[in-house]
Amino acid sequence: MTIYSTQFVTGTMATPGPELVYTVPAGNIAVLRGLDGFLYTSGVFVLLLGLNGNPPCLGCVAAAAQPTSGVGSWTGYQVLDPGDKVYLSANYSGTTYILSGYLLHLP
Repeated sequence: MTIYSTQFVTGTMATPGPELVYTVPAGNIAVLRGLDGFLYTSGVFVLLLGLNGNPPCLGCVAAAAQPTSGVGSWTGYQVLDPGDKVYLSANYSGTTYILSGYLLHLP
């Protein structure tokens, strides 16, 4: 049985970014489906998704300042070619993230 869904990367932003977090492996196409961000802070946190060194352009994860907030999500269908690079930017270092989707092997 072939499983296509995968967690591409999970981590914590060391800086506000942009930080390179994932490169599509050779011989594969990646379909980004979701980005979840987590940060419990007294302010609004923002996590931005960008491709190949361009300014953040794909999605925005944001959460309002509430005591139990700190979780935001982006969902979509963005197809990436082999070698494409995913960058994240945030307004706070320490923002954690999970990037997931489908990894499809080229014939």
